[in-house]
Amino acid sequence: MPRRNSRGYTLIEMLIYVGLFAFVSVAVVGAILQFFLVFGKVSSRRATAAQATIALERIIREVRLGEHIDDASVLGVHPGTLTLVTLVNPNGTTITTRSFFLQGNDLMLQQGIAAAAPLTTGVKVTNLVFHNIGFLGGGLVYYVRKSGSDSNDCLSPATACLTIQGAVNKSDDDATATGDIIYVGAGTYNETVTLTVSGAINDPLFILADTNGSETGDAGTVTVDGATNGFVFPSTGSTIGIDNVVIEGFTITGSSSGIWAAHGSDFNKIRNNIITGNTTGITLTTSWGNGNYAHSQGWILEGNTITINTNGIHFANGMYTNTIVQYNTMYGNTRGIYATDGGNAGFGPADNMLIRHNTIHSNTEDGILGHTWFDGVIADNHIYNNSNHGIYYPYRSNSSLQPVTIRNNTINDNFDHGILFYTGMDENTVIENNSVTDQVVGISSRLPFGPLQLGNCAGVPIRNNDVWNNTSNYAGGCSDLTGTDGNISVNPLYVAAPATVRLQAVATGHAADSPAINTGYGDVSNSDLWKRSTRTDNITDTGIVDMGYHYGVGPTPTPSSKSLIGRTRAVRVEITIEAGGGKYATTETFYGTAVLRRSY
Repeated sequence: MPRRNSRGYTLIEMLIYVGLFAFVSVAVVGAILQFFLVFGKVSSRRATAAQATIALERIIREVRLGEHIDDASVLGVHPGTLTLVTLVNPNGTTITTRSFFLQGNDLMLQQGIAAAAPLTTGVKVTNLVFHNIGFLGGGLVYYVRKSGSDSNDCLSPATACLTIQGAVNKSDDDATATGDIIYVGAGTYNETVTLTVSGAINDPLFILADTNGSETGDAGTVTVDGATNGFVFPSTGSTIGIDNVVIEGFTITGSSSGIWAAHGSDFNKIRNNIITGNTTGITLTTSWGNGNYAHSQGWILEGNTITINTNGIHFANGMYTNTIVQYNTMYGNTRGIYATDGGNAGFGPADNMLIRHNTIHSNTEDGILGHTWFDGVIADNHIYNNSNHGIYYPYRSNSSLQPVTIRNNTINDNFDHGILFYTGMDENTVIENNSVTDQVVGISSRLPFGPLQLGNCAGVPIRNNDVWNNTSNYAGGCSDLTGTDGNISVNPLYVAAPATVRLQAVATGHAADSPAINTGYGDVSNSDLWKRSTRTDNITDTGIVDMGYHYGVGPTPTPSSKSLIGRTRAVRVEITIEAGGGKYATTETFYGTAVLRRSY
């Protein structure tokens, strides 16, 4: 029987196999170590991102609520400190602060005099810088006084212009009006001010009434009594207008229009003026002749008192988009807000409007009259005691069915209808969370129109409204919706209607809670009403939104009274966060920017 060869492995083979095993083992171990390293770094990055999100969201939220930056802030360097002056007391009279700073490697937040608490946990903040984004101050400051002369340079109170137009012309002669400021002292200026120069989006041209005399030395009312119009925003063609101008603090009277703006003028702000005794308070028109219509956008009309005009605000002939009308009081006019049809399909007087937080009352016709293409959101307004309708859409054709949302308004004691869509509404219309009381008709949609048979409220989101004590709560194509989709018909228990429609509550010493409390559609956190109140003690709304108008809890904005040069308008936050340790350490830098509530 032959012998089997059993000599085994040679030394060289053994070395080769051992080497291969070692190589594979090292590769496997390396892969495992690399996996844990990558996993550790990913975990660290997630930690840095999570903590940065928490920190930035809170800082940005507080900046947006801030009135101004306190002088105790340390800006532009590490370690930075940001101290915001803000109003949070429900009665709006107590000023408090929010401070962000580093304590060791922790980002801290101190609210008022309370003990500081960390915003970040489990990570190190290695860099914290707050950057001031201010008005650039690259422009010039001009002064206007009744003792001045337009032949002066107008660069000081002693060498002031005599007319506002003279100062505007000086600004126009600059290389640019970016950041220019025109302060106007007390007195009556009998002139039409034609704006010939624009500002910039982040550094507007300011025309400010110096009512307290801190800049010009002349305190008192500043009145523009225009021969034809008060302030005019002209155009130079089919699209070119005047942009980025702020007009604030004036009494404007005696004009065809207190403010008149042509097409192509964008991003202007009309703020805190008294506009009275004009044919129209504010006219925004985009028609430029021969049946042509142009586009304007981004206007803000806020904090104005508009009274004793034929129309308070008139959107006329053309298209204004993304315009905000807020915090105004409009009374004693023929109409509060009036939008006339542009007369050209696809071009209406107002598109994507936001009309909110206004008080519109005691006008001789309608509170708000919106023609064909007047669409957007009408929210949180008190509309009462008007001699015709509260909100009135006389004509909406099948070609103009753009979204209209009417939400959280209190519409009471108007002579005729609370809400009337004369030629109907469709599923693009939303009516919710309103209190509609004490009129001839609460909500109505009349006259079925065209192939869509507008007029029938079926399928239209009409929900969570209190429609009560009207001669007819619903009329026209709107059947009685009481008891469906959250709609009720119960006394809302106003405190002192018609002018004061705060809601009674047991917590404020009343016998019962208003049925409008916590019965709206949706959570208040999904709107800006969380910082407003329906109650007499100004405790802000929480949880399920209350029906009806919400009152502001802070003071009414007042005209600017100090120089704007260098004043902070926004804050840019730069924060570097390190998470993990040793070889798992990850360092990342994050940025965020927010504009102060009263930037300008």
